[in-house]
Amino acid sequence: MTRPKAPTPPSATRDLARVRAPNGRGVYASDGDNYRNAFFARDSLEVSEDLLDRYPEIAHEVILELAQLQGTRYTPSGPRCNEEEPGRIHHEARERVTGGHVISLESQAILDALSKRWGGDAQRMLYYGSVDATPLYVRLVARYCARAGNQKLLDETVVNKDGDTVSVRSSVLAAAKWVTSKIDSSPIGLFEYHRRNPDGIEYQGWRDGKLAIMHPNGELAYPDLPIATIEAQGLAYDALKSAATLIGTAKPQGKAWLSQAKHFRESVLRAFWMPKENYFATAIDRDESGHPRQVESITAAAAELLDTEMFDSLDTTRYHRYVGGIVSRITSSEFITDAGVRTTSLRHRFAIDHYAYQGPFTVWHKQTYDIAKGLRRHGMPRLADQLENRIVNTCNAAGEHSEYVYVDAKGNVCLDPRNQRQMGKPEVIIATNIPDKGQAWTVSAALAIKEHRRRRLLSKPPAIDLWTRRQETLRLRAVPDIAMAKNRRTLARLYTTSHAFSVDQQRGVERESATVERNRVRWRHFGGCGQGLCLGA
Repeated sequence: MTRPKAPTPPSATRDLARVRAPNGRGVYASDGDNYRNAFFARDSLEVSEDLLDRYPEIAHEVILELAQLQGTRYTPSGPRCNEEEPGRIHHEARERVTGGHVISLESQAILDALSKRWGGDAQRMLYYGSVDATPLYVRLVARYCARAGNQKLLDETVVNKDGDTVSVRSSVLAAAKWVTSKIDSSPIGLFEYHRRNPDGIEYQGWRDGKLAIMHPNGELAYPDLPIATIEAQGLAYDALKSAATLIGTAKPQGKAWLSQAKHFRESVLRAFWMPKENYFATAIDRDESGHPRQVESITAAAAELLDTEMFDSLDTTRYHRYVGGIVSRITSSEFITDAGVRTTSLRHRFAIDHYAYQGPFTVWHKQTYDIAKGLRRHGMPRLADQLENRIVNTCNAAGEHSEYVYVDAKGNVCLDPRNQRQMGKPEVIIATNIPDKGQAWTVSAALAIKEHRRRRLLSKPPAIDLWTRRQETLRLRAVPDIAMAKNRRTLARLYTTSHAFSVDQQRGVERESATVERNRVRWRHFGGCGQGLCLGA
């Protein structure tokens, strides 16, 4: 039995400083090779939400920076289209010179490659292929104003990318209108997207791996017809409620958004719920005739709804059905590991012939923390503590705030994917990616957990109803108890494994490409934009 020697736990405060963009321009996605100096809106928004109580100035910086880069025009669909639309918040921005310094040769190579695909040049690339950044932006502005106790932020102005001076208020209204336009243009009343660049990101939520939206039989969702992911619906619902709050719920536009939110929620619950599974589908896509259908795969994405307002004010019967179904599933052996929550249920482990970016063998700290926040929000703090303990322990045992970790079917956690510790002959796993290090939203999760626990010591525990307490107690019996480790020796005992891992990235990419190619052959029979099925066409 080989025990990995625990390295020095990483400093979250130091790692946060490393991803802070200079000159008050927000947060970079990571300190690793792939995302250093890259400004991802989604990542920055989630980091800002996580740290709103501890570092509100980060949220302020991010909001102003995103308002400057917000979409102002509709770029025609086609090759090298950057998928810009009025009001849309960007996905990824890169510049050759950041903070007065030229980026590394590795970062320049990434900039050049992406510019050829998504528009841009050797100096700058700005791509808008994200469905969730825009509703997250609206929600963050509302939460920032609520924390400040006023709406002074809305009157602040920035110069946008066209050189025009705009207020944060007008920026938020434009973002809210983009969200509502997507819902209004959906024939099934959902918050849908599709890529408009044939070389754009196929799946435009945070689960953006090439195999992220897969049916149980291995079929991939067709990216050139509308797709609605379950987690994006929760964010869109929050955006509608947030926009109404910001503009005033008594005003006509505020009332309209509240009414739309009510009808939208009913469409979501009806479309995604799977009664036989007592759980939500991971997405709604289109079949080859253009008809909507459920992507019935069981993923942790549905549990992200817990950290939204989607289930607030539902009648008791439906609240118990939906929240109870999610909590029961997400805390089962299908998902729970010593590192956190699997991105996809272990029941689907045979659908993919390698370790996919967001498959059954990946545990993303960001997603685990989103679910922990949701559990706490619904009155289940002990379950939330169990997930948070796993996040902090895993990062400390790995010695870094990684993007995610691999966990095999037996529960062995890969703490050293680069095999830097040379722990004898490792088991080779075939995977597409090696997790990036110093990931911003992993850092923010670690800091937020510590901040919340500090504040909890000073506050009175909230009252919890009997049903919730019973649910939590029942599920705690199924979740192995893991305390937050207090020293390196305890960490070493927590992650005892019989072998080390080594990632064969080349074979992983080859297998992923083969899977995508098989689906491309199938997609040739699908309808497309020419049949008027694509949104925004």
